[in-house]
Amino acid sequence: MGVTGDAVEEFERHRSKLFGLAYRMLGSAEETEGVVQDAFLRSHRASALSGAKPRS
Repeated sequence: MGVTGDAVEEFERHRSKLFGLAYRMLGSAEETEGVVQDAFLRSHRASALSGAKPRS
């Protein structure tokens, strides 16, 4: 179950908003980056297992 180009494009469209929200909650850019990437991987796995496509 690899990450597709479409999934990466979708993530990149929302990355700055996700980063901003997580940064306001955590206050650390390094920790925020890890949380945002983890959220992407979890979302991708959940979508792949359910067969659903993420909504824009």
